[in-house]
Amino acid sequence: MARGKPLSQLSSDLRSGLALGMEMAAREITMELKRRGPYWTGQFEAAWEVAAGQVRIDSSLADQATWDQIKKGPKSRQVTPVFVPPADERLLGYTIGNLMEYADVAMDLEPGFDGRYRWERARATAVGDGTKDADGNVTAGQDWFARYILGGEGSATLGLSVKQGMRLAGFTR
Repeated sequence: MARGKPLSQLSSDLRSGLALGMEMAAREITMELKRRGPYWTGQFEAAWEVAAGQVRIDSSLADQATWDQIKKGPKSRQVTPVFVPPADERLLGYTIGNLMEYADVAMDLEPGFDGRYRWERARATAVGDGTKDADGNVTAGQDWFARYILGGEGSATLGLSVKQGMRLAGFTR
């Protein structure tokens, strides 16, 4: 008969698996937000941050794009890496946020300076996961952030990541 680990190790292994899973989930969810979000100069995409614990991430980073860069249109999309602080076994979790001062507008949570939501400036033409704006540039689809977070895909990523973390900690089912 095969011998397993002592029962006294169970609590430590559970904490380790959950910590690994949460770290993996924070990374995967942030990368999905980077891939799905609007992209013009790349500043919004690069401004996603992951912090350890339940903390406030202030959206106070000013837009550094020049008018010429904005008029030129979006540059080729390049998803930047994300730093996730190492998990610890206190299981404090993570907070994900965007540092750009216009983050709520880019995430379709509030209208822009002209009182219109981002998608109201876009054509109704669907292109992959996005739409084309009035100038024909591909941007994120309407309510892209809420659809990911509330539509179940974010939860699915979380669940898969926690399962993978538990497997890495030695749990097989």
